[in-house]
Amino acid sequence: EVAPEKKQEFRDNLSNFYDVLHPEVEHLLYYGWAFEEKGDKVICREAYKDAAGLLRHVEHVSIALDRAQVIGKLTSLEVSGPSEELDALREIFGPLGTRFQVLDPCSRLYLAKLPSVW
Repeated sequence: EVAPEKKQEFRDNLSNFYDVLHPEVEHLLYYGWAFEEKGDKVICREAYKDAAGLLRHVEHVSIALDRAQVIGKLTSLEVSGPSEELDALREIFGPLGTRFQVLDPCSRLYLAKLPSVW
């Protein structure tokens, strides 16, 4: 959650996330932020090939994440993936109240050629 008067400050901090992305090292498939049209929710959507990539990403964005938590409040965290990948994340993300969701084994990722910037 980000108070309306803090949204611009939060937006200004986003470059600190984007600038430290290492897609190859983090096995990053997707990364982006969205703001509710009406409301105070800010959502980060991310997708990684595996848990190891997500753990590397967390190391890279730690400074930006600390700053974001001063500006706003983390209200929910969800991680989806195969159960063996989730097991590798429980120690770090469990204490944050993370909701872990096991993917159905028939889940698929479809890659479409999309613009790198919207």
